[in-house]
Amino acid sequence: MSQVAIDDIVQEWGSLFSHTTQRLNARVRERLASVGVNADSIEGLHDVFHDHPSPFEGLETRHLQEKYYRDSLGLVVRYNYVVFIEVILLSLCPTPSPQECTHHLIMHMQEPVEIKVGDPYYDSVFTGVKRRLIEKQDTYQYVPLLSSLRSLLSDPTIMDQVEQSQHRVHSDDIIEDVCDGNTFKEHPIFSNDTSALQLITFYDELELCNPLGTHVKKHKLGIVLFTLGNIHPKYRSSLRMINLVIAATLPVIEKHGIDKVFEPFVSDLKILATEGVTILNRGINQVFRGGLLLFLGDNLGSNALGGFKQSFSFSLRFCRTCYITNDTYKSVSESSGLQHRSDDKHRRECDLLTGPLCEHYSKTYGINRRSILLDIPHFNMFKGGLSHDIMHDVLEGVAPLEMSLLLQHGIVTGRYLSFDEYNDRLSHFEYGYTETSKPPPVARHLIANGKPLKASASQALLLVRIFPFLVGDVFPCGNPNWECFMLLSKIVDIVLCPWSSADLCAILKHLITEHHKCFIALYSEMAVIPKHHFLLHYPEQIMNVGPMVRTWNMRNEAKLNVFKQAGRLGNFKNIAFSVAHRHQRLLCYQLSAGNILNSPMECGPCDQPHIVDNEPVNIKESLFSLLPGINVETKIVRPRWVKTDGRTLKKGAIVITGSDGMHPTFSKVLDLLVLLDVLVMEVAQCHVEYFDSHYHAYLIVQSLNKSYILFSDLTDTSVLHTHRKDGNLFVYLKHYFHVV
Repeated sequence: MSQVAIDDIVQEWGSLFSHTTQRLNARVRERLASVGVNADSIEGLHDVFHDHPSPFEGLETRHLQEKYYRDSLGLVVRYNYVVFIEVILLSLCPTPSPQECTHHLIMHMQEPVEIKVGDPYYDSVFTGVKRRLIEKQDTYQYVPLLSSLRSLLSDPTIMDQVEQSQHRVHSDDIIEDVCDGNTFKEHPIFSNDTSALQLITFYDELELCNPLGTHVKKHKLGIVLFTLGNIHPKYRSSLRMINLVIAATLPVIEKHGIDKVFEPFVSDLKILATEGVTILNRGINQVFRGGLLLFLGDNLGSNALGGFKQSFSFSLRFCRTCYITNDTYKSVSESSGLQHRSDDKHRRECDLLTGPLCEHYSKTYGINRRSILLDIPHFNMFKGGLSHDIMHDVLEGVAPLEMSLLLQHGIVTGRYLSFDEYNDRLSHFEYGYTETSKPPPVARHLIANGKPLKASASQALLLVRIFPFLVGDVFPCGNPNWECFMLLSKIVDIVLCPWSSADLCAILKHLITEHHKCFIALYSEMAVIPKHHFLLHYPEQIMNVGPMVRTWNMRNEAKLNVFKQAGRLGNFKNIAFSVAHRHQRLLCYQLSAGNILNSPMECGPCDQPHIVDNEPVNIKESLFSLLPGINVETKIVRPRWVKTDGRTLKKGAIVITGSDGMHPTFSKVLDLLVLLDVLVMEVAQCHVEYFDSHYHAYLIVQSLNKSYILFSDLTDTSVLHTHRKDGNLFVYLKHYFHVV
């Protein structure tokens, strides 16, 4: 909220209060006159309407507002005005205490700090009718990490997540989160204190203007975000849990170096690892230590942060995980013979960059400089610290390329279908209601030249899943090109799985090897791209830092859209300042709303609510067995849709209710019932005929057996859809499912 908006609210509220009291005074006088009473003869009546000043009297200007904070609340800070109105309203309570107001302000106030970098310089600026030399100073915005942590942990729900994080560490072979990986278990801080603050950071560059315009890169931002790994993945994926650390324009980063921009952040990380941060927890000051566990980003961003070569086409060694060379990676399909980088070797190699043979060693080891990340206590770039990302490697790399080559084989070589027929099938495909990222039509020249399909990561993911229903019927069973794509589909299922194990990683390693061998045999080494090589490191990365879906960049990329919207208000004078402050104001609003983790259940339109007693006997019995706390007077609503835990349920959706020892068990949602904010689903069980390996989906038949289940009882909350092919109903899974 801008200062102008605050001033308008104060002024309008004062006018409304004054106008309301005047009208009330006039109405009272009219009523007294109607019964023959002179209002002026009543002692004290005039004072009743005129002795009550506006609730914002004395707060009409920014100066008076700041003075109120200093004098009444005893704070000498730089204030975030998004909570100004809220604090004033709190002060109007019958018994407000300065401590309550002060705590309310501190909890939600966190403004970015402007950091000056480099020396001042003069720039020629056109002002009026002539140019003048204006002194300027390069700056960027930094949100102090330690203060952000204090602000976040002041929320009781987040503090509970931190205290309960130790109970999410598995002692068995199951890997469900970053805390189950080898990196976490071997970390000097986390291995001794499982409640220590686990920081997962992300870096990417964001273009706010037209990327094809004349001012490209001028307003491009480098954004650093962080999340707490202590928070359960179900809540951690919420955009509200992704916090801003640094916002800097790309010209500032390129001029002064990314290490210079990261200096205050690394300094705070050192304090966090050694001294810790003090948090008031239930009236007791408690010290929490922590450290940086992961640094996420795309391949260019991660290589830039780590000080590695950023050119994948011309660098001798482009991989930040191993020493493979540019002229050999195309023929390598196994990870067993790769020579991996390590922290000790990398530090020795960085020391060689200061000698006379700097260029020789830089090319030999694929290193540009010694990264500031090496100064972060206990952070290891080579055990998943700079992890590979399935969004950029698979969904924006390998998958679009392989589907393009497969279409080239089916259209140009095999002549199984035509361009127009494929695009017609794509345009008339019946998508489920959650399948909203519809892939675009294919351009003829992309297929003819073997170029990757043009699609976003979410569109490519959906296309991988529905591709068998689009063209699977035209490819003969056993076609080697189709079988190669099926291997890729199996790989995608495993890397998107929310859990893993050593056995599953061994299966993944075998699938990647078989896929790469098949791909090279079919399309030659010339078609292999560096992102194919990165897949070889996936099994080891999962063992080190947990399932890849827990560390992919999809949610962080979605968070960047928030900054992109904040930067589209037309003011580019100091775009890093504008974007950072607008984001922090949004965060203040979200924190002040309370219960930042749990989003309330949302229900769509529904008929008139009724009570349990009006339901048929069989339904009442099912409801009473599921929810013992209800009674015959409990109200029931039947909405058209329900959104809970990030899932949207509608009639006709398919859910996984368990397994029968051979296959998952599916059920079709027939109706939705909400009682006491609990979602109950009426479902019809579906019988699985078999798994069709050609379509990579289960063929199901709906039965007449109906039952009632709780949504909270589902072990897998994926919302699935049926797709008809050759007169049969198929259901694809969104990730690997272990049948027990």
